[in-house]
Amino acid sequence: MKKAVLFFLMIVYVFVENTNAQYSFVNYNHTNGLPLEEVKEIVEDDKGYIWLGGPLGLSRFDGRNFTHYYRGSSTHEVAGNIVNDIKITPSGDVVAVYEDNGISIYNHETDQFRSKTYAVSDSSDFPQYSIFFVHIENDTSAYLGGHSEGIFHINLKTLKSRKVPLDFIPYDMHPDPDKEGSYFLTRKGLHRLNMENLTLETLSNQGFAGINIIDDEVWYHGYELLVKRHNINSGKEKAYYIESSGIISGFVLVDQNLWVGTPDGIEVIDTASTSVVEVLKAGINVHDLQGTYIYKIYKDSKDRIWVGYEGGIGLYDPSKTYFNRTSLLTSQSTDLSVLNGGGFLSIDFYRKKVFRVSEKGDEYEVDINGALSEPLKQIRYGDKSLVLFFNGIGEYKRNTNSIVDYKSPFTESKTRGLIDLYIHKNKFLGIYRYKNALVVWDKWANKHDTIHLHHQPRGIIPVKDDKVIVYGVDLLWEYDLETGEAKEFALEEDQYNALGLDLVKIDRIEDHFWISTRINGIFKATINGNRLELIKHYTENEGLLNNNVVETYVDEYNNLFVQCRSHIFMLDQEKDRFFTLGGTTDVNFQLTFGLASIDSMVYALGQQSKYLDLRKVDRTVQELNSNIEKILINGSEKADLSSPNMRLQYFENNLSISFSTLEYFDPSSVKHRYRLKSNTDWISLDPGTKSVQLTALAAGNYNFQLSASRGDGLWSEPEEWSFSIKPPFWKRGWFLLLVFGLLALMGYAIYLVRMKRLKNLSDMNLKLAELESESLRAQMNPHFIFNSLNSIKSYIIKSKKEEAADYLTTFSKLMRAVLNNSKQKEISLKNEIEALSLYLQIEQLRLNHKFDYEINVSDEINADRIGFPPLIIQPFVENSIWHGFINKKSKGHLKINVNKNDDTLNVEVLDDGIGREASKKIQQSRGGERSYGIAITENRLSNIAKRAEIQIIDLFHENGTSAGTRVEINVPLKVLDKN
Repeated sequence: MKKAVLFFLMIVYVFVENTNAQYSFVNYNHTNGLPLEEVKEIVEDDKGYIWLGGPLGLSRFDGRNFTHYYRGSSTHEVAGNIVNDIKITPSGDVVAVYEDNGISIYNHETDQFRSKTYAVSDSSDFPQYSIFFVHIENDTSAYLGGHSEGIFHINLKTLKSRKVPLDFIPYDMHPDPDKEGSYFLTRKGLHRLNMENLTLETLSNQGFAGINIIDDEVWYHGYELLVKRHNINSGKEKAYYIESSGIISGFVLVDQNLWVGTPDGIEVIDTASTSVVEVLKAGINVHDLQGTYIYKIYKDSKDRIWVGYEGGIGLYDPSKTYFNRTSLLTSQSTDLSVLNGGGFLSIDFYRKKVFRVSEKGDEYEVDINGALSEPLKQIRYGDKSLVLFFNGIGEYKRNTNSIVDYKSPFTESKTRGLIDLYIHKNKFLGIYRYKNALVVWDKWANKHDTIHLHHQPRGIIPVKDDKVIVYGVDLLWEYDLETGEAKEFALEEDQYNALGLDLVKIDRIEDHFWISTRINGIFKATINGNRLELIKHYTENEGLLNNNVVETYVDEYNNLFVQCRSHIFMLDQEKDRFFTLGGTTDVNFQLTFGLASIDSMVYALGQQSKYLDLRKVDRTVQELNSNIEKILINGSEKADLSSPNMRLQYFENNLSISFSTLEYFDPSSVKHRYRLKSNTDWISLDPGTKSVQLTALAAGNYNFQLSASRGDGLWSEPEEWSFSIKPPFWKRGWFLLLVFGLLALMGYAIYLVRMKRLKNLSDMNLKLAELESESLRAQMNPHFIFNSLNSIKSYIIKSKKEEAADYLTTFSKLMRAVLNNSKQKEISLKNEIEALSLYLQIEQLRLNHKFDYEINVSDEINADRIGFPPLIIQPFVENSIWHGFINKKSKGHLKINVNKNDDTLNVEVLDDGIGREASKKIQQSRGGERSYGIAITENRLSNIAKRAEIQIIDLFHENGTSAGTRVEINVPLKVLDKN
């Protein structure tokens, strides 16, 4: 059975292959803007533009627009109107010669023509009448063929010419690749001309025009309705005769076939057998030739074939494949599938008909018995061919070519809205659109259950052997075939937002699920338990030209086909992206109702069923070629595109950049983007945009980059133009440097004046600080004396002579130390500690050992070398004794710790007295005042060092009672000079 089907498909394919449909053309005429009625010359320039010539002038085509050049044009003046020949120089200039005399040379950079026509002063050194052909030697040299005047040499730069003294008038001319200075000429034969000595050698008696060199052979055509190939080395010739009675207008090689242009179409000749195998003429299909009288046939650099015919031009690209009408289906079809036993089953939902297409291609309408209506698709069930209807299930009977009721709850209920059916062993699962229901029928048990869904379903897809997914509008459910349990999928919020749950279809390819949506493209996913994991999102960046999916289809080879609103796509699984099948005008998508793929044939089904042969699809993407055509500065002046880095003045900062992208098959799909610097984001342009307006550009360096895409996410290599805009003179370096210099001088002068004022102020403050320090020391000395004399007085009163003598000795030492220390701004830490120790001894004796004390100096400190302000610690020690211990019932303890921390000297005075709060209350009750010595010390510290800090911290026991006071004194660490 399978062999019979394949044999039948081969027959159909051979039939299709031998019709014009295998050669698909894109046609252009006046409806597309073509200004020429007869296109007799076609050539491609080095930028990819196609130049066309005919009796009405010269035109340039960029895939979207035709630019017309003719004599009398105010913007692009050319020499004539009847174009005879067009050639391209090595540097890209376009050279055209005219029947009505003259030569014109177009330069892309200047967008201007230089032209020359005959003048009386030329005498006989320039053709006076028609110029038949032009042959380009190089950028400066060319030969012209006068129609009845011979050969002329012309300098393409100066346009000065001279006549070649040769009594021969050729119709065509081509250089001999093996002999410099030698040329092949045709006119009543094929000849070789030696330009140095002007000798002419006849190689063949047949020859008219169309000389081309292919693989060391000269190809040309003659009057005798033939094309000849002449081997340069052996001199052997081979002729290819056409069947038409008209004159040959040109020829090209397409693969191993010779395409010959004639008044009766294009004759395709097999070069091996020399037989005409096909004639391409005007046809009724969209991609047939639209003209039969062929004026010109030309192959461009991409092996595309351009055909000029009456009323327009046709373009054939061997790499392009289009949808064409299929001879397989004569009736409308919405579903097409292979039948068991051979042939096809074609279903038409809208006309409520089913057809069997036999192995011979005959079509037979199938008789539908019973009340079944609106067929949807064929479903295989073992060896049975079931047909799903909108209101039930039928079974196709091949022997009677009929469909009968298939007994089931789906058919018996006659309920409309049955849109999909899945069969697993003995279980039939059907979903109803209008009832929003899933009906499960166990055929063996003849029982069925109905599960109501909260939204409209669209399809069923198996997940595992025992589970299926039911999907639709805002619906994604899982049904367990074993337990009969149905539950919603657990979707994350971002998954729900991404899918939109307006699902068109879910297809399965091996372990992956392809989820198509109405407005958000396609998702590739896996299913893990009751969780959906989205792997990749396919949108325009992955090849889809839009995200509005209408239909999908997976064939027997796991190829995924997708129909969006305007195109049909196929997934390239190796590249993991979609590519377009056919062109935008192949299929009327409003009349397309579904997809099918059978043995490499993809069918777009509907009122005009068409097919495309996947074997002829070329997946190679031709990169787009963008050209920057013109740049206007401030609306008028043209920029020099040949300049590698054009420098503009600061006021030349408004640019208009015109461009074109060469896409001859689907120009409407082309999108552009640009940017001004390589490290910035791209700016997208609306489709159809052909220029960019850049206004008020700031000074700087720019690299304008233009890139194009067919909307499939693949962008071309950028076309670039670099330029820079100079800043205004007031922003230039030299001007800024001058201003900066003047400002620097002014600033320096102000700085000098300021520094002088600050120095004077600093000197004054220093002097004032010294005076204040002297004053404080003067106040401190009487303070010490007063306290000490009180102590001595107390001993004398109490008749304690020895104690008074010891006290007086210690007091004299202390006074001597105080007198010595107070005369200096800074003393050693050792001297300060010794004076403090003397003071503590006196106070300890005076108070009858009311307290104990200890002085701890860190081993890291060399007390002899550390500088310290005199009489700083003593007032805080005095305060601890008189306000902390004097009213304490128990013995007090005083500890003095000296440490260093980086560049700071830390002095800690720690007592376990009654605390400041209790002392303050006692003072208030006695009318006491704040320690005068403490205030003096704080003022001295403020004057001596800005970085000095004094912190007095109250200490408490865990029960909240006072535990004493800690004083922290921080002064800058200073090492004394050894001297």
